[in-house]
Amino acid sequence: MELELRFPALRAAEQLLAFGPAVEVLEPAELREAVMRRARDTVSLYAEGHGD
Repeated sequence: MELELRFPALRAAEQLLAFGPAVEVLEPAELREAVMRRARDTVSLYAEGHGD
């Protein structure tokens, strides 16, 4: 299913990360890149050996 959503700011749209892999941002490219960056940061936080 494809759904178009509008957010007041890019930062607000990053909340889509809460849906994990159930949601894919298609556009705008700027939001897609921001979501990917946040997802990578989260993976880094939980990466094996982090904080040991």
